This record gives sequence, structure tokens and C-alpha cells, in this order.
Amino acid sequence: MLLGKLLRYRLFSSRAQRHFEGALASGNSIAQGPCVQEPQYDPSVRAVSDGAHGPSMHIESSGDSSTNSEIITLWGSYRVRSGELQALRKNGTVPGIISDFDAVKGTQYNYYIVLKRQEIWGLVTQMGRQKFMSRFYNLALRNCPESNEIQEVVKVYPRKLYLLDGKRTILNLAFVRVRCNVKLQMIIPLKFKGRTVCPGLINGGKLVVLKKAISCLVFPDEVPPYYEVDVSKLNVGDRILMNDLNVHLRSRRQAGYVVCEIKKHGFVRPNRSRSLARASPSIHSLLGSW
Repeated sequence: MLLGKLLRYRLFSSRAQRHFEGALASGNSIAQGPCVQEPQYDPSVRAVSDGAHGPSMHIESSGDSSTNSEIITLWGSYRVRSGELQALRKNGTVPGIISDFDAVKGTQYNYYIVLKRQEIWGLVTQMGRQKFMSRFYNLALRNCPESNEIQEVVKVYPRKLYLLDGKRTILNLAFVRVRCNVKLQMIIPLKFKGRTVCPGLINGGKLVVLKKAISCLVFPDEVPPYYEVDVSKLNVGDRILMNDLNVHLRSRRQAGYVVCEIKKHGFVRPNRSRSLARASPSIHSLLGSW
């Protein structure tokens, strides 16, 4: 029985990988979300060189300490579209894609790149998946992995991270190019204020927070560190919906989602329905998605 499960697991994994590679090779565009500045180095960030192997994982950053203001420099190179993805993964690299949306022409372009798996996985484990997927990066691109000459530096934002279950294997990483005239779909944390003067809490109620972050559309130059939610006027039984927040929601379906509510002290367990699902970054696992 154990041998049969193992064979089915390997067969499913190989099928999932072939399906994903075919979708990537066909040039399908990544889900919406492009957006901010022209390619340039950030003077507040510099990577410590590691000789011929490129920069190390140590990053020195200055300036604001907010999540979206610290920009980390990643190193990658261009690759041909018809390259063998499995061969790239065996060489310790991660295939990726950059989606660039031109708001003037209304067209989208895809650029295929390759990144160092050790560098990407080190950042994911160090910062956490959610924090890794919610910050900007400067991506220094070269013509080939062996070249030390930087061809272009672009500012990007991660869109999707594909992992293989049970392994530290990153199958693919998708970015969108940041432009100042295109809104980004980002996950912004929420900060609740007014708890000390809230009538519902004073009368014995309890604040039930159903969303600690929201997914919304925002211009890259206007990304706030958090959104404030005022609960100072809520009574027992009142709730705040996402439509009550002054944000640009990514879909109309989000308008009825509950952010928080005041419930009686004896009944504080929320109903785990679809409308109360927490916003999360686009991290996909092949064995759970295909």
C-alpha cells in the first residue's frame, strides 16, 4: 500500500510539473496586477559583493523601516523562452517571468528570466512568505548567468510563487514591473484604533478581527505602511465591512467582506465562511492547485 501511494505521488508530481511548464512555455499572461518607476538603482540599498559568485545574502538598507520602503536587490539574467525548465532547476536556478503592462498602449509584455534558487529561498525563509510577497525589489538583469555586466535594473513586485509540496523547491516565480501610472494589487495590513473609547467594548463586548490585511489596488508611490480602522463608535452587534474603508478594492465581491465586529463576550467565534476568508499572497502549491 505504501509503495502504491509513493508511485501515485511521483506520477502526480511529474504531471503537475509538465502541466505548469507547458503553461509557462505557451506565454500565457499572469493575472492582472502590473505597476512603478523606471529602472534605476536605489541609493539607500547596496548589496555586499561575494566575488565571482555575485552578491551575498547580506543586505544593508537605510532609510524608512516600513515593509514596502525597504528595497532589496535581486540578481538574475535573461533566458530564452524555449529553454528547458527542468534543466534550469537542476542547475540550482529558478525560472521566472516579468509581466510589464504599458498603460498608454494597453498591451502587456512578458520577459523570461532565471534567478538563483539559494538566494530566493533564503529570503523566503528569512522574511516569511507573506512578507516576501508584499515588498518591492530591484532586479538587476544580465544577458547570461556567467556575465558580470548588468544589462538593466528594473523595479518589480512579486505576483505568484509556485512551490512543490514537501520540498524546498521553487518551481517558478512571477513578477510584475512597477510603473508609476499603473496600480498594483497589494496586501496592506490593518491597524485598529479607538478600542479604549469603543461603547461596545465598554459594555462588555469583544472585538472580533476577521481580517488583519486587505488586498487592494494602489499606486506604487502611494503605498501606505498600514490602513487605520476606527472602531470608536461601534456598539455590540455592529460590524465594519470592506466597503466602509476608503480603499480601491480589487473586485466588487470584496465589498461585503467583514473586517471586524463587536460581539457579546460569550459568543466570539466567527463563522468561517467564504466571505470571511483572510487575504493572503499568491503562493501556490502544485499538489494542491492542479
